Amino acid sequence: MAPGARAAETRGRILEAAVPLFAEGGLRGVSIAEVARVVGVSPATVFAYFESKEVLLAEAISHDAQGLAHDTLVAMGGAHATVHSGWRALWEGLLTGLERHPLTARMLRHPEAGAIEQIFEAPSVRAGLEFYSHEVATAQEWGVLRPDIDPAVASEGLSTLLLAMFVSHLQLGAGLTSGRIDAMFAVLEASLHVGTVREGVEFTPV
Repeated sequence: MAPGARAAETRGRILEAAVPLFAEGGLRGVSIAEVARVVGVSPATVFAYFESKEVLLAEAISHDAQGLAHDTLVAMGGAHATVHSGWRALWEGLLTGLERHPLTARMLRHPEAGAIEQIFEAPSVRAGLEFYSHEVATAQEWGVLRPDIDPAVASEGLSTLLLAMFVSHLQLGAGLTSGRIDAMFAVLEASLHVGTVREGVEFTPV
């Protein structure tokens, strides 16, 4: 194995080991020595890739959130056309995915310093927001959504509302019922929708 590939493989193994450990113990409950022992390397090797435990946690959060976002987008398929169908599908996909991504779930329940920013900055999360922004812009061009809302702002705003709903849901122990979720997305859709499509136009979402 080439040195660069070996280094990337070692770094990946460290992150994979750190995710469940931090999910269980958080920053204070995990030591670099423990991570090193699980991986089968020395603590010095871990520090060669991550300069501190805080940096390792931040990278582990981003790594786990990246996996969650990817799994969710795959599970969604093409169900992303409207606020209600797309974000409801995203909600359900994330709920299912959180069972396989315990560190992200922990950080949403009990966020540590910088955790939320790390989740939002994961490449797959950013790609999802950019994709939805494009979908909003397309729907505006077809006259389906209000033209006076910046697509990027709409995407960021909806993702923030979704995050708040998730935090509430997780902290309340599945306290948000399906009916309340449907009501929330119905209100969001109504706030963005123009109500009618331009005459002679049939909108078919991507």
